[in-house]
Formats: sequence, structure tokens, C-alpha cells
Amino acid sequence: MKIGFYDSGLGGLSVLRESVLAYPEHDYVYWGDSARAPYGAKSPEQLKVFLKDALDYMQAKEVELVVSACNTTSMYIPDINIATYDFKIIDLHSVMKDFFAANQFDKVALLATEANINKARFEEWSVAVQAIKCPTLVPLVEALDFDAAKKEWQHYLSKVEDGIKNIVVGCTHYAFLLAESEDFQFIDPAHIALAAIGEFALHPATHVSSAHEACNIDFHFTANQERNIKAANELLFQSSIKR
Repeated sequence: MKIGFYDSGLGGLSVLRESVLAYPEHDYVYWGDSARAPYGAKSPEQLKVFLKDALDYMQAKEVELVVSACNTTSMYIPDINIATYDFKIIDLHSVMKDFFAANQFDKVALLATEANINKARFEEWSVAVQAIKCPTLVPLVEALDFDAAKKEWQHYLSKVEDGIKNIVVGCTHYAFLLAESEDFQFIDPAHIALAAIGEFALHPATHVSSAHEACNIDFHFTANQERNIKAANELLFQSSIKR
């Protein structure tokens, strides 16, 4: 099976990584729109154009399944006509909506981009949400400045209301910043989406260490292709950043 993943840049690699480790025998296509990142400050009209560009690319690549590994544009999938595409789409918003419908929480904090929170589709979740905009994180991750990004991540975590222990990682870029915490439990859509992917990719790896050798990934970045492919391989396979 050929499975496509798209994002504004490097963040969607955190979702791709989960799928590659679990299902290395499939072929993967990754689109990273680095030329127009970050998406968080873009208008709804721009985001719908970006989303359509990504899906058109996947259609041209003849993928059978697309994972919307970008939380921000996932919010706009209902706003476009996806019936024109030949593939199934798994989007992170729907994954999280289903997750909260099946699991009970008192209240969670959502850390996400400005555009994601402004769209306010988290109001469809069956849980109370404190929404926290994190505009500085994606540019730092795209610049591979993880030390600065982790400091900013801690800054945003300091805004979480007392009593909230569960944090929704509302942007796939942020997954590279997670660390063990005594104060919080992180709900990462990348992990939750894996179950939805598994409904189509039904042959999990016996040994995840073989994933690098077994899988084939076709990368396309809209800017800095060579640099970003190198970064992608490090983040997917050699990264010391905690999973």
C-alpha cells in the first residue's frame, strides 16, 4: 500500500514515524510545505489553498490512503470537496474527536497554533478545553533549534490552569519537544492516529528496528529539499529526541 502524509514542514514526520515503525512494509509519500510554513498565522482562505495543494499532490502520486499530519489544515477538511479524490483521508481532528467520545476527561489543555485554535473545532470534542496559542514553536522546530523550542514549550506549559493534568499536543511539530513529566500526561494525536492507520495497514512490524531498512519513503519539500530530507531521516531514524 502507498500511504501519503502531509504537513506544513517537518512536524508531520512525528506521525509518519509512528506508522513507519509499526508498518514498515508499505510505501510512503511525504509532502512538507516548508516554503509556506508556518501555517499558524495564515488566513482560512490560504489554508484551504494549501490543503488542496497537498491533496492534489497525493492524487498525482496515486496514494491509497492520506494521513493529514497537520493539525491546522485538518480543521479545514470539511470545507473542501474531498469527493474528487480517490483515497481515504485520516485527519487528526476527527481522530481526536473520536478519542474524546470514547474516553472521559474532566478538562484538558490544548496547545496548538493560532489558526487551529481560532477555527475552534475543539469545541466539538466531548471535553472541556483550555486553549493555549503557541505561535513561536513551529518556526523554531523548522529551524531545528530544539533547545530554544523546548524552552518555549515549557513557557506555554506554565500557562496551563491549575488542576489540568492532560495536555493535547495540538501540532505535530510539538511532538518532538515532549519529555517525561511528573506534572502532565501528554495526549499525542500521532499515537492515537496509528489505530486508524492500522485499519488499512494491517501488518505490523515484528521488530521495529527493521523499519529503516524495510520501508520506502518518497520525500517532497517545497523548499530546502536537500536540507529537509537530511533532517527528516535524522528525525525518523537517528533522532535522540524522545518518542
